[in-house]
Amino acid sequence: MKKIILGILIILSMISNVNAKTLLGGVRWNYDTDDLRIIELYGGYKEDFEEAQFAQVETGWSHYEDKDGERDFNFISLLGQKNLIFDTYGFGLIRFNDGDDFDCVTGSTYLVKEFERWRVEAFAERSMVESQLAMDDEIMWNLYGVGVDYIINETFTLVGLYSFTDSSDGNTRDTEEIGLVYSPQWEQKWYAKFRLKWSQSDFDPIEYFAPEEYEKYDVLFSYTTGFAGDQGLFVIQFAPGWQIIDGEGEIAYEYRIILNYLFTRNWEIESFIAGVNDEGTDRYRYNWGGIQLNYNF
Repeated sequence: MKKIILGILIILSMISNVNAKTLLGGVRWNYDTDDLRIIELYGGYKEDFEEAQFAQVETGWSHYEDKDGERDFNFISLLGQKNLIFDTYGFGLIRFNDGDDFDCVTGSTYLVKEFERWRVEAFAERSMVESQLAMDDEIMWNLYGVGVDYIINETFTLVGLYSFTDSSDGNTRDTEEIGLVYSPQWEQKWYAKFRLKWSQSDFDPIEYFAPEEYEKYDVLFSYTTGFAGDQGLFVIQFAPGWQIIDGEGEIAYEYRIILNYLFTRNWEIESFIAGVNDEGTDRYRYNWGGIQLNYNF
């Protein structure tokens, strides 16, 4: 806990020369059909700048549990987005987790360069595996990747992604994904994305799900609209498809619903729920969500 307090003091000294824009607090949760349960309570501060730049700090408490035990963490995270040289912008997140017999640092970063028709992205991420068995063994994932978008015309965009993941237990995974985005010009509120994804892992351990051969084919439908005089935002996404795990096929899906509402000049609520079934077999489901309350200065 002392490390958390020290981190907050350092961050407050860094942002003391800017005016606060938003105080925030909320709850996030994850759960699956294999008895994983995660809950986080947090509070924070966010400063918005011009051209989508921002800086944010959060601190809070998280609880992880599954059939093999439970564990608590105190955490502090720093995240932000900034415009860089050569018409490039970058996003960064770093999180310090102070837990029961297991401390770790996680985070992610990406750099994006946009051209007239091209968008190129390089990214990296470090994360802990959520199961108790993996935490007992202090297994961490490191992910590196590149993504490329090509705007064919106003209606179609071709996208591609490659990532390489290695873990501290010696496992590795290669993932390739290609897609085609259809954005109809006669209706700006919705789009469709046709996706094909393949991944290969060295082995499938008992601590987490990593099939040696995985394929997924789906179509993502997304609809976005404002309401209440554009004080509210509603987004719904759904992606039906098919997945093949080590040679066996089954129906796959994912969904996300976002609902934000500015109910006074200062107070705003943000919420979402999401879920997938492509993290396991036998009707496995993984779900997550969150509710955040903002006070905007």
